Amino acid sequence: METDALERENAWAVSEPPRDEDNGLLGIVRAVQVGLVFWGGVALLIWAW
Repeated sequence: METDALERENAWAVSEPPRDEDNGLLGIVRAVQVGLVFWGGVALLIWAW
């Protein structure tokens, strides 16, 4: 279940072309969101195990 969410997130990130105006604050927000998704998945796997 977590892998499906990560695959959808990766596919969405790949299908979204980078724009010049997204390099600033939005890039930081995107990185934080990806980090939260990743560590949330890791925490869920550890908790389930």
